[in-house]
Parts: sequence; C-alpha cells; structure tokens
Amino acid sequence: DCTVASQAGFGVWLVQKAQAELHGCTVPRCGRSSVVAFEQARLDVHGSLLADGSPHAICARGDARVSVRDTRIERAEIRAIYAYHSAHLEVAGSTICGARHAEVAAVQIDSLRPGDAGRVTLAACNTFADNAGGDLSVTGNVQRDVECEVDERVATDFGAFSWRARY
Repeated sequence: DCTVASQAGFGVWLVQKAQAELHGCTVPRCGRSSVVAFEQARLDVHGSLLADGSPHAICARGDARVSVRDTRIERAEIRAIYAYHSAHLEVAGSTICGARHAEVAAVQIDSLRPGDAGRVTLAACNTFADNAGGDLSVTGNVQRDVECEVDERVATDFGAFSWRARY
C-alpha cells in the first residue's frame, strides 16, 4: 500500500527495462501523468486508485507492457490510459470513469508507425462510465481482444473520428 504524489512531474516514471508493481496504491493528481511506462518497462497496477491524472492517468510508449487489474481510474483530464507505438495493455476487473476530454476516448491505443504492433485486452468484467469522449479508440496495427461493452470512437478514411459506435 502506498500513496504517490508529485506536484510538478510524473507520479511514477518507468523507462528502459524498469518494472513496478503498484498494489493497493493511491496516485492522486500529479503535475503530469500519474504513471508512465516507456520503452521496455513493465507496469502492474492492482487494487489501486488513480485519480485526476493530467493529462493521462497511465501513459505507455514503445514496447511497454501494462497490466491494470481491480483498479479505479477516475476523472482523467484527457485520457485514462494512452498506449502507443508497440505498447501492450491489459485491463481486467477495473472501473474507468469520468474522463473529461470530449475529443478523445478514455482508453486510446495507437500503433501507426511502420513496424509498430500494439495490443489491447479488455476483459468482460471492466466498467466504463461517464467518459466524455467515449470509452475506447484503437487505430493502426493493434491486436484487440475486447470482451466488454464500450462506446468506441471509430476512425474514418480521412483520419477524423465519427462520434460513437456501440460494440
């Protein structure tokens, strides 16, 4: 159990091959994203609360691997979770609610560069609620396994997004 806060920077910043387990932790509003995992970092968040992330509660880039289980992510300024390049994201038994930005989904996974290969797994036992820009956006070369009901922002041919499609 822990509480991690930062007034000016990331709450937790993982780079290269760093690993962290946040079990039973609270990460309140930080000066930047609550938790970031870059390059080959590994992050396991279990039974935790991430509140008021700015701009994101969790940001994963490169070949990062992120697992979020039995966790509540609430009131993110832009996105609850943003994963891009070849990041892998798994979310199970968690609640993602109140993401405040109307132009982007609460969970966004992008693998747009040549050679990128992202992955997202959202288990059936997740709860999404009151996310201003929808729940999920997936673009590019992303393997997806989505078992739960989400409001998904769907990309159009010209790169803009239609409003929402229920899946």
